[in-house]
Amino acid sequence: MTRAAATLSLAFCLLLAGPVLRAEGANLNVTVHNLKNAEGQVIIAVFDSKENYLKKPVDERAVPITEELTGIAKFTDLTPGTYAVVAYHDKNENKDLDRLLVVPREAYGFSNDARGMFGPARFKSAAIEVGEKDMAIEIKAK
Repeated sequence: MTRAAATLSLAFCLLLAGPVLRAEGANLNVTVHNLKNAEGQVIIAVFDSKENYLKKPVDERAVPITEELTGIAKFTDLTPGTYAVVAYHDKNENKDLDRLLVVPREAYGFSNDARGMFGPARFKSAAIEVGEKDMAIEIKAK
């Protein structure tokens, strides 16, 4: 077999096996809506466990607010598993959820539009399953 034929055969095999050999994880597209104005930015964070929830995100984005008053982020290469997503409208761009005593002063939300009784939603309530296929979720800021 000539070198050109061998190269062509290898390229054809890799083309056919490409979908099987996909090494990356899924993409998660998050849209945060119900923002009241376009001041500041939206912080969107993804957490992979109850232990890391609200402490150590696997990924976090600060995104601009669109004309439609939404914040949109794409998280790439997520390993299939259970995640929770948290978002808040960071009006003053200080990368903190501002509070008056313990009450948030900036709009926030969780995946599944989960809510906590006296504090943040629990990981279990906000948990979403990310599989091998790309997915999209929406979070309503309140």
